[in-house]
Amino acid sequence: MKYPVGLAGMVLLMAGCRGMGEKPATEVNTVDREYAQSTGAAWPAVVDTVKGLDLRIERDRHDELGGDLLARRGDGSEVTIIARAVDLNRTRIGVRVGSGDRSLAVLIHERIARELGMGQARDGEYGGESVRADYPVDFRRGLAIARDVMASLNLWVTSEEVRSSAAELNGRRRDSSPVQIRLESLEGQGTRISFLVGADKTQDNLEFARRLKHEFELRARPLGP
Repeated sequence: MKYPVGLAGMVLLMAGCRGMGEKPATEVNTVDREYAQSTGAAWPAVVDTVKGLDLRIERDRHDELGGDLLARRGDGSEVTIIARAVDLNRTRIGVRVGSGDRSLAVLIHERIARELGMGQARDGEYGGESVRADYPVDFRRGLAIARDVMASLNLWVTSEEVRSSAAELNGRRRDSSPVQIRLESLEGQGTRISFLVGADKTQDNLEFARRLKHEFELRARPLGP
C-alpha cells in the first residue's frame, strides 16, 4: 500500500500526529515549532508561504525580535502567525487557523520549512548527512522498528510512503531540521536502511544520523540470550 507524500496527503497524516513541541504555547490550538533560523531569515519565509497559499494578508508587523501576521482564507477564517526570536539563530513560530484547524496549521509549517530550504532530508554531494547498513530483518519488522525509533526520539512525523518493498519515513527534529529513514527490501536477504539528516553536511547532522542508526540496531538485535 502506498501512502501519499504530497501536501494534501500530509494534511491527512498530520491530523492524527502527535509530536513533541506541537503543544499550544501561545494559546489553545496554536501549533508551535522552532526553527534553526534567525527571525530575519524566517519572516520572509512566513510571508512567502502565506502568499503562496493565496491567503489575503491584512496585517504584517515585524522587526528583528519577531513578527505578527494576520491573513484570511477564502472562506473568511483567520490565519494568525506569530514569530518570536529565541536567540540570534533560533525562531519560534506559532500558527493558528480559524477556531483551531491544526492540520492546516501543520501544513503551513511544512511550507515554511520548505521556503527555508528544510523540506526533506536528502543525501548526495549537495545534501545532508547519511549513514546506511544492511540488516538481517525482514522489511515489515524493519519498518516497525523505524517507526519506533522516530517515536522514541520525539521526532515529528511529517509523511510516510510505504510500498511493498520500500518505504520512506520523514520527520523533523526540535529545530525543524528534516530527518528521513529509508528502507529497501533485499528480497529475502534482509533490509537496507538509510538514515538521512538535514539538507547540508554538518557534524551535528552526522552525529544524529549515527544516533538513528544506533537506536535502530538496539531494537533489531535478535531476542534471547
